[in-house]
Amino acid sequence: MRRLLILSVLLWGCASAPQRDVPICDLLTADDLQRIQGERPVEIKPSQSGAFQQCFYRLPTFTSSINLGVTHDGRALWQRIEQGGREEEEGEKGRTREVEGLGDDALWSPLPIGATLYVLRGDTMLRISIGGKMDDATRLERSIQLAKASLKRLR
Repeated sequence: MRRLLILSVLLWGCASAPQRDVPICDLLTADDLQRIQGERPVEIKPSQSGAFQQCFYRLPTFTSSINLGVTHDGRALWQRIEQGGREEEEGEKGRTREVEGLGDDALWSPLPIGATLYVLRGDTMLRISIGGKMDDATRLERSIQLAKASLKRLR
């Protein structure tokens, strides 16, 4: 009876635990990229560096390609990104700003040749890097659309 109880508790714990094994490159589809960036990927390449999984979606117009990163241990990294943004703002160099209504928290960091959107949901952090010949407002809107599509598939 005791073994049955222990087995039941273990099975319940496994069933209720969030699944984190969604392949990173399945978070965005070719249809998503066609709708948002106007092109279907010619290559999709997953990679991993420590706890950070990445997927590079190479588009026919290379500068419009997307790099999506995910880590499920994102709280500490998030705090470092937030701190870096505040330090840049104090030095009047940074343009990092908060984005409302996306995940639990979101930060936008435009760069001279692209931009990165960071989204925190629970302990999971998404990082979407986007390039292309467009203004920052368009780049931000497209990044938000990519994040929303990714978050729908992220468990």
